[in-house]
Amino acid sequence: SLSLGLAGWLILGRCRCGRRGCWETRSGLQALTSAYPPGDAVRDETTSLDERIEILRQRFDAGDTELTRRLELSQQALTRALAILEDVLNPQVIVLSGYLAAFADVFVSPTASALKDRLLDQRAAVRLETAHLGQWASSYGAALVALESVLDNPTLVDLRPAS
Repeated sequence: SLSLGLAGWLILGRCRCGRRGCWETRSGLQALTSAYPPGDAVRDETTSLDERIEILRQRFDAGDTELTRRLELSQQALTRALAILEDVLNPQVIVLSGYLAAFADVFVSPTASALKDRLLDQRAAVRLETAHLGQWASSYGAALVALESVLDNPTLVDLRPAS
């Protein structure tokens, strides 16, 4: 229900940016790790992201019920967020990366199914995939976009020495 959804957003409190209601508070990594006590390796931001995700994956595979509950809530929030993006931007493909890709079994099939169920026109269907480039997939993509014109036409680069 709408009221339950709004309550869920408020329970998780403020986002790291200082605002309330950010998607990050519902589906960001911190929404998962905040279940654990301070000092736990998954909350230690000096521990690499890959290690933190691996620890969470091991805990999930071992049957951590609180993590399972939080992942389910995160998947529901992801579905709501992607439904809005699907309606507004009409993408052909959405690529999940970071911890979402590490938990593809939790996110991809249920999210893709929920998005498909709400379609009015099958031509607007979106394909949901996971990134194969790890946690830096979005950075690689941004770098590629920045270099795209040079890669398309290297003659655009001025090779004369700077004076």
